[in-house]
Amino acid sequence: MTTDKSEIETLIILEYLEMGLVPPNVDLKSALASMNPDEARKAKRKFRKIHRTRQKQLHTQLNSRKTRKGWRKELRGKRMPRRNVREHRAAEGSRRICKAYGKAASDPNNKQKSARKKLVQGMVYSKTVKIVKPKHPMINLFS
Repeated sequence: MTTDKSEIETLIILEYLEMGLVPPNVDLKSALASMNPDEARKAKRKFRKIHRTRQKQLHTQLNSRKTRKGWRKELRGKRMPRRNVREHRAAEGSRRICKAYGKAASDPNNKQKSARKKLVQGMVYSKTVKIVKPKHPMINLFS
């Protein structure tokens, strides 16, 4: 099954609509203004929920790398770092995630907002790829 870029974009837009989110190629402010207040509120809350869920998954992946079992997948002939090195790397990664996406209770700056959109877009894209396996990774979609 061959798929081109426009078909993948269409499937991603459909996935956004099924999830109740505003697609990335639509102007966000005008789309939210055209919805009734309850629907707009639900769409915003859904976006935040998906973002928080994905961010927690990233933290969980980092924390699993503290253990010996979490590192076994990546070793392949390499020496395992000491426990304190693994913990330090996980803590650094966690700080980078908080800096990139912002903390849960604080308002994000423009860079963090953009990173959050990309995080949700990547999650929706990976969900869509399970249905259709394209030749190319997510490159220049919606541009």
